[in-house]
Amino acid sequence: MAKIRHSPSSLTEGQESLFEKFKREKKLTNDEINQVAITLLAGGVDTTSTMLVSTLFKLSQSQQAQSKLYEEINSVLPNGHTPTYDLLNRMPYLRATINEVFRTNPVTPATVRLLSKPIVLGGYEVPAGVTIALSPGYMSTQIKKQIFENFDNFKPERWLRGSKEFHPFASLPFGFGPRMCVGRRIAQMEISLFLVRFLQKFKLEESSRPEDQLGWIFGVVQRPNKPVNFCLTAR
Repeated sequence: MAKIRHSPSSLTEGQESLFEKFKREKKLTNDEINQVAITLLAGGVDTTSTMLVSTLFKLSQSQQAQSKLYEEINSVLPNGHTPTYDLLNRMPYLRATINEVFRTNPVTPATVRLLSKPIVLGGYEVPAGVTIALSPGYMSTQIKKQIFENFDNFKPERWLRGSKEFHPFASLPFGFGPRMCVGRRIAQMEISLFLVRFLQKFKLEESSRPEDQLGWIFGVVQRPNKPVNFCLTAR
């Protein structure tokens, strides 16, 4: 197993990397820091890349959603300016689009937890040691009549605050609570940055060729069953 090498750094506290910060604070051992790095890299490559493909696929099918997202990007970042963390936080439709793709195309089949103590779940007593699996797809399907209108439609507006369909627990792709995915913020930032830079440069359309029509299969993650082809137009 590869090891992360830690070398002395002359960077200031505001410039140091996450792992330099871990090393300086001495709250984690070297082995624990290595495990964090491995988790971030191994757990974030296939999931993030698949999520990006799913998002491009849904935007290619929904020109209306793509136009609204592009308008928001252009209003916050005119003339193709480079996004920053603060500017990305001023793009609610971008976050809503990502949340809607998580709802329609869940990346992973389930979030799994081993109970450390007994709980009551849905009126049932569940003893410690039982494995609980929360499926994003099943969860969304079960609550569609309670929350979502036109469940099969791609509609990012569901996730805008003020929408009657907005519910913070309707989709939990990263889990919730102290065991929530450690890579959540990094994944969301990577996805947001890619989408902004991509849509600043290209308009995206679905390929009409029969051989390019996609199906989706579940392995470790949900992925397309063939290479993905889109029609791109330079902006």
